[in-house]
Amino acid sequence: MHNFDELFETYHPKIYGYFFRRVNNKTDVEDLTMVTMASFFEVISKKDLEFPQNYLWKIAHNQLVNFYNFNSKHKMAIGFEDIETIDKLIDQGVENKRSPYFTLRVETLLHCMQKHLNMEDYNLVQASIFEGKNSVELAEEIGLKADNIRQKLHRIFKKTKEKCKKIWN
Repeated sequence: MHNFDELFETYHPKIYGYFFRRVNNKTDVEDLTMVTMASFFEVISKKDLEFPQNYLWKIAHNQLVNFYNFNSKHKMAIGFEDIETIDKLIDQGVENKRSPYFTLRVETLLHCMQKHLNMEDYNLVQASIFEGKNSVELAEEIGLKADNIRQKLHRIFKKTKEKCKKIWN
């Protein structure tokens, strides 16, 4: 069984920081943090998850995406961790709703990545993010194993992270 107090003490500051970096309103940050933590505790009280912290980050990401869908007037800084999270969510078949601003930032990032990647790697990233293909589908198309696709995407993000970081400054 989970120790809710310990989980709260461990993850509340991290989740709060995650939202704080992306939302410039203390009240919204507090609301998003509490809704995320409450949803997380509700899920783990019903399910025995092997890696509950991974599920917590999925909830936080989805809360943020939903927040921006309803409040598209806010700007959201999209970083590589968000792109990697999107890829993981798509790979697990979790529906991901994006605001127009979010999509624009992803397109800007992909445009930067295109300058530093060969066509094969760029097409893989684009198929993963925009076409919503998971690693199994991509593996079947390319003729590799799904694990190889996930590793390849991770390496691509790592390779271009520093080169494209300047677009967020």
